[in-house]
Amino acid sequence: MRIKPEPERALSRNWERVICIGLGALGLALMQLLWSAARGFPETHASARVPVSTNAVETHATPAGILEYVRMPLGEPDDLLPDMRLPLGTPRWFFAGYSTPQLKKYFRTLDLTPEQRDRVLNSALWETAPEGSYVTPSIQLVAELGRGARSEIYTALAGSPVNAPQHYPFRFPMDAIDDRFGDSGMTASAIEALKQLLYVEEGALCFADGAAAQRMMSTNDFKALVKALYREPTFLMRLRVTPDSNIKRLLGYWARCGRERDLKPLFESLALVPGGGSINIEHLLPPFARLRLYTHGPKATDAARSRQNCFWTALNFFNEQPDAQFLDGESVLRTVRDEYHPPDGPRRFGDLICLMDPQDHPAHICVYIADDVVFTKDGLDDRQPWVLLKMADMLVEYPAKPPFKVVTLRKNGF
Repeated sequence: MRIKPEPERALSRNWERVICIGLGALGLALMQLLWSAARGFPETHASARVPVSTNAVETHATPAGILEYVRMPLGEPDDLLPDMRLPLGTPRWFFAGYSTPQLKKYFRTLDLTPEQRDRVLNSALWETAPEGSYVTPSIQLVAELGRGARSEIYTALAGSPVNAPQHYPFRFPMDAIDDRFGDSGMTASAIEALKQLLYVEEGALCFADGAAAQRMMSTNDFKALVKALYREPTFLMRLRVTPDSNIKRLLGYWARCGRERDLKPLFESLALVPGGGSINIEHLLPPFARLRLYTHGPKATDAARSRQNCFWTALNFFNEQPDAQFLDGESVLRTVRDEYHPPDGPRRFGDLICLMDPQDHPAHICVYIADDVVFTKDGLDDRQPWVLLKMADMLVEYPAKPPFKVVTLRKNGF
């Protein structure tokens, strides 16, 4: 409830605005000074890159304004992590469609040492089935495989969902291992053991050997590994507004769906801060995305919540209340086909980024924010949070042959 001021203390509306803007600017200036002192954040030209501890602070000049990034690997709630006290079972490989003679011939083509080949061809490790053949390799054999042989074998295994670790491996950009695990708490020897277990598939480094890692690492190292595997490589993202900023241009980019009334005074106030001020992009998102960013949400207890996937997320981005029709795949296809169009010109805030299969059906949809950053949720799993990702990191999670077509769509009328 708004309290009316006492008559003898009331000021005119103009003086109220002057005082509020002045106090707001002073407060923002103080916050900026405190931030700079605490973080060592530089007042540098856009595009400067300054390392701070293990986080990379970057400043990019973009059509959406000056954007700042702070790396933030988002951990998973403890109740969603696997129980690391339990020993993982012995690996079991299923080769769909392979008879025993075919599988023996296949193994002889691989880059294995003579000892490794003798062990994997040991008939005691084999089991035939109508739909293919099973092989139960020793942990020692799995740990000793070279990267080439591991890539060949696991790519073959990935075709069948029976091989869950290889069908759904942990995937990383080729140059991301040190960044991903360097601050995990793992010892140097454990990181080297991890690298020994990595393999290449569809242009990404993959990991699928939890059982081998558990036996190769100490208890503490394995716990640190699991926590690092389940982190999302996201970041804090801020818009920096300076006295030289083009406020009209910023509003033209960010003030979608009638938000100019709220954002205009905010941007103008930030521009009054000496040297400029920064605001988390979170505050520029519509309510649906703002409430979910960096969260995992509660564990799903009903069918509707369990279907809150990337499609539901992307198509509800600008909605005040989530529309339940986007829990249905047919509604998603119909909406994308009838209510969106490929735009002319560059991508803009709120555009959909769709990964289309050869039949032009979306395999994944996320929302473009700015500077090749998307707002996304990967699949239905409770373990997958709503995050900001660079498009390159998002694409690593969706390998396909042939590769998915990346299509930009904009809602009709925007």
